[in-house]
Amino acid sequence: MHKKYPPFFKNKFLFLDINMTDMSKNVAHNVHSIAGIFMYIFIF
Repeated sequence: MHKKYPPFFKNKFLFLDINMTDMSKNVAHNVHSIAGIFMYIFIF
């Protein structure tokens, strides 16, 4: 699992993880990963 995300991203994803179905979680995880990649690029 990726650990580079800022805490607020992590908390938001955990909140979504509790409230979504498995299929929606997969989609949310992909969006989350893409957002994390862009954050990583812009910060560094």
